[in-house]
Amino acid sequence: MKAILEGAGSGLEHIVKVTVYLTNMARDFGIFNEVYAEFFRDVGVLPARTCIGVAALPMGAFVEVECVAELAPGD
Repeated sequence: MKAILEGAGSGLEHIVKVTVYLTNMARDFGIFNEVYAEFFRDVGVLPARTCIGVAALPMGAFVEVECVAELAPGD
């Protein structure tokens, strides 16, 4: 996510909203919160987030993350 945003001339600080899909909320929600906080530690503010429990994800994944971000000002 960071590399994609930087490639577009933006960055983690420009994320507006994150949507997370977890296949096992009971097992993964707590650890995901820890990883999420660490990932955005240097940004200073955690982006708004929705976390949704799903039955399955493609290719057997346990987690999927999508985000909406703005381009850096002036772009």
